[in-house]
Amino acid sequence: VYIDQEKDHTMARPGLYLAAAFFASLLPSCSSQNQGEANAATLNILEVAQNHASLSKTYKGIMDGKLNFVLSGVGPYTLFAPTDEAWTALGPGVYQSLLLPSNFQILSQLMKYHTCPGGQPSTLMHVAQSLKTLEGSSILVSTISPFKVNVRAKATTADVLATNGLVHVMDTVLMPQGFQYPAATRNVVELAGVADYLSTFVKAITAAGLTSTWTSSGPFTVFAPSNTAFANLGLGIASSLLLEANQAKLKQVLQFHAVQARQLTTLMTAGQQIRTMEGGSFALSQVSPDVMINSKAQVTSRDVPATNGLLQVVDTVLIPPNFVYPDKTLLTLIQNSPHLSTLFTAINAANLARTLGGQAVYTLFAPTDDAFKALGIGVDTSLLLPANKDKLIQLLRYHMLPGTNPSDKFPLNQPIKTLEKNAITISSRSPLIVNKQAAAATADVPATNGVIHIVNQVLLPPQFEFPDKDVMQLARSDYQMTEFQKFVVAAGMEQDLKQTGPYTVFAPINDAFTALEPSVYAALLLPENRDTLRRILRYHVISGKTDSSVLTYGRNLDTLEGGRILVTPWTELGWQGIAYDKFAPPVTLNQEVQVKTSNALVTNGIVHLVDKVLVPSGMSLPGATAAPTGLLRTSAGAPRLHDLGLTVVILTLLSLGANLVR
Repeated sequence: VYIDQEKDHTMARPGLYLAAAFFASLLPSCSSQNQGEANAATLNILEVAQNHASLSKTYKGIMDGKLNFVLSGVGPYTLFAPTDEAWTALGPGVYQSLLLPSNFQILSQLMKYHTCPGGQPSTLMHVAQSLKTLEGSSILVSTISPFKVNVRAKATTADVLATNGLVHVMDTVLMPQGFQYPAATRNVVELAGVADYLSTFVKAITAAGLTSTWTSSGPFTVFAPSNTAFANLGLGIASSLLLEANQAKLKQVLQFHAVQARQLTTLMTAGQQIRTMEGGSFALSQVSPDVMINSKAQVTSRDVPATNGLLQVVDTVLIPPNFVYPDKTLLTLIQNSPHLSTLFTAINAANLARTLGGQAVYTLFAPTDDAFKALGIGVDTSLLLPANKDKLIQLLRYHMLPGTNPSDKFPLNQPIKTLEKNAITISSRSPLIVNKQAAAATADVPATNGVIHIVNQVLLPPQFEFPDKDVMQLARSDYQMTEFQKFVVAAGMEQDLKQTGPYTVFAPINDAFTALEPSVYAALLLPENRDTLRRILRYHVISGKTDSSVLTYGRNLDTLEGGRILVTPWTELGWQGIAYDKFAPPVTLNQEVQVKTSNALVTNGIVHLVDKVLVPSGMSLPGATAAPTGLLRTSAGAPRLHDLGLTVVILTLLSLGANLVR
């Protein structure tokens, strides 16, 4: 008989009460509680469940299982009421599937098994007493103090008085012999995904690249460690295993939790060796009353059915035999982490690879690629230039501490001296926050020679100034710009490029100058051709600071020489524009000159290194013996081979069309 849960359960019709009383009289009694105890209660059993903080799932089961009238009736009854945690321990999705209308009969059977006619207190029961339930089978009393039934189920609170009986709050859902869960509707990965307490395991499946395997037909039995199990591995172990650099180690661990067969705990035997997909085996040290693996891991949720096997939840991460972790140096971890690629490039540019790949132990605060980009356009690429190596070394050493420093051991708000000599401060350990701003995205990544804290900001030493060089200082410090410096000096333009600016300079690299005809190269350095050289170099300079984010979309640039540089939008570069790396479209000048290194910051502007010397339109180069190729390196309005080629194509097509008409 069902009464809506929103209505007063004490207002059932007298005829229905009589029916319930008659039904109860036909069942063996657990004996009656005394009248004084009954009078002390103010709530019936249903109301006790409804108002108890940890019995919301039992209350929902009573309502959906249509036992609400019985448990709000005359009684007496005894309800063995599992806590919400006990229902959760059935396994991912089990409780939710029991509540589906299609599974009403299964839910009803289960809830009746938790209900016994009569109201005998636990203190008056005896060991091995059999309690008949409304489901038809019996519950067996195992111990009185503490009060336990069916061997494993313990009362967290026994003998809660109700007006129509007793409630025992239980830490385990009781199962009738032969009880079967509802049919599975999810595979093992989907099952794990519905449980918040398995979220680390679900992330690990994805990170290890095992999703497609474990969603296939199987069958599999997967032993899924809880979030607490992963946390118990130790500080930073679980989060570091999820990094791409450690994917192989993570996959090894997860495959040690999987068996390519259906392994029901009811069919397991003590001492049995279970061979895993990793290749190694673990031992079943105990199967009753609890299932224990390797004498350490307990199966907390058993035999949860999946469409492709079974899920077993365990409270401990299983470690394969001879598993070694960590197994990588600081350098190797960074090298194998795609989101730390800028840092890896910086370490090599600063000649710190041997330091971080050796045996000496360090703590490294590792900024992500996004952290470097957040410094602003050009800062990261500028720091990587040979000219700025000293600044790069200073910056990286500010991210390093001697020894291994786990996050939970840092002193708070105290100066901590870095290898750069300036100090950092830690304002919070969890989450780890450095210098009051940089937060650790992943802390405590262990390495064979230290520990890494991956941070979301680049740490800047006090009074760190960058850029600290003007155009000419950059040219003198960068081996790629020695020829550019030579030609600037020959043109008498050093002071011009030291002025405040700002300027944007397209500086040809050494190979660009040496690619000139030898006779042109020599002639441009002669004193009598200084004006021509000055004109060429001024054609490489524009007023203002124009970075690559502007140049990629194309525009005409007015130079100090007076002519224009044509910048081709990357969208017009065809496949060359489509196949660019890391969403950084190439910058093309005058249709053939490529920017090789963009956004080199200087105190008086910005420098872009280019692969060819730009020549103003109509200029005759001194000493030239070959036909000029400047038609491709023109200012606006001059003829372009691209346009001439298009004209030829159009005329050819028109000619073919005329022939077809004839």
